Amino acid sequence: MGNETTGIDFGEALARFDGDEEIYLELIDAFLETHADGLAGFRRAMDNSRADAPNAAHEAHQLKGAALTLGASELAERCAELEALLRSGAPADIPLVESVVSAFERAVVDLRSFKERGGKPS
Repeated sequence: MGNETTGIDFGEALARFDGDEEIYLELIDAFLETHADGLAGFRRAMDNSRADAPNAAHEAHQLKGAALTLGASELAERCAELEALLRSGAPADIPLVESVVSAFERAVVDLRSFKERGGKPS
């Protein structure tokens, strides 16, 4: 029931909520609303990662948690890599940040599509 394009496993995500699509759809809405500006705050934190690595790591950690909750495994994996890098004291790696942004954009498209289909995976 997963989606190989974005790495979202809707079946696994729904199982976390005992199959309650209403709760899952509400969480999708909250995620999309929280990130209505795309990843502007995330990008600012990454741009400032040399000066404030703990904040940048926190941003990556928060996005990872949201991604895991929604079943967006590709996004969660990229965020975990970035978080580990930042927690090691290294500044954000531009290609890795861009891979997070790309995974985020793919996940948003898939989550919106899932909602449009009334909570049915493709």
